[in-house]
Amino acid sequence: MNITPSKELSASDRQWAAISVLSELSGIDRIDFGVRNVNTNSFQNFLNTEISGPAIDEALAACRQRNTRDSDVYFRPSRGIAASIVMLDDLHLSAALRLASGKAHMLIETSPCNHQLWIKTDRALTEEERKNVQSALIALHGGDIGSKSGEHFGRIPGFKNRKPKYNLPWVNLLQYNTEGAVQDTAFTITAAAELETSRPLGACALVPSSLPVPSRTGISVSPESHKEFKFACESLRKNVARDIIVYSIAQRALERGKRRTESA
Repeated sequence: MNITPSKELSASDRQWAAISVLSELSGIDRIDFGVRNVNTNSFQNFLNTEISGPAIDEALAACRQRNTRDSDVYFRPSRGIAASIVMLDDLHLSAALRLASGKAHMLIETSPCNHQLWIKTDRALTEEERKNVQSALIALHGGDIGSKSGEHFGRIPGFKNRKPKYNLPWVNLLQYNTEGAVQDTAFTITAAAELETSRPLGACALVPSSLPVPSRTGISVSPESHKEFKFACESLRKNVARDIIVYSIAQRALERGKRRTESA
C-alpha cells in the first residue's frame, strides 16, 4: 500500500522518514551523505554513517546548517555495500507513478516537475549491478542517463533545493511503499536488450521495404514516419511489448531534437 506522508511533518521528520524508508527498501544500515556547495560546486561527504548510531545526528546537523546557507544535500547507500535498490533521476510525475505502480518504492519530488524514484530490487546488487539495472530501466522508462553510475546520490526530503534556477523549493517525499512487488532485475535487463536491438536506427534495415506505408490522399508522410511505422509493424511481429515500441519511437523523436526535461 502506498503511504503519503502528512504535509504537517517537520523538515527533520521528513528527513528521518526518507532515511528509514531507504534503509528498509535497500536492506542497508549505513548511508553516505553528500553536501554540494552550489556556488563553488565543491563536495563534502559524510561517509559510511551508521543509521542507528550517534554519528548520523552529527551528520544531519551539519547538513542542515549547510543547506540553510549555500548547499544541496544528498544521500545514498554507503559504497561497498550490496543494496537491493536502484534510483532513477529526472522523471516526470506520470512516468514515475507508472513505474512505481504496485512496487516497493520511494518517490521524491526534487523540484517542480522533476522526481527521483528509488525502487526495491529482487536481490542485493553491487554497484556495477545497480548500474546495469539503472541503465536498463532508463532505456525502458526514461530518466537522466548521467545518473546511472550505481552509486549516484539522490536528494533528501526535508531539505531545500538550492539550484539557482529554482526559488528554493522543498525536496518532498511524495509517497512510499515498503511492501509492494520488487523489480525483477533479470527481466529488466533482458527487456532493455530487446529494445536496443529493435529500436529504429539509420535507414531502419530491420524491416523489409514491402511493408505497407500509411498514407491518405493529399497528405504526405515524412521519411521518419515511414521508418517508424515499418519498425512498429516488424516489432509487433516479433512480439515486442507495445510499451517498449512506443518508448523506442519516442526516444527516436528525442534524438531528432524534441524537448528534453531539465535536470533535478
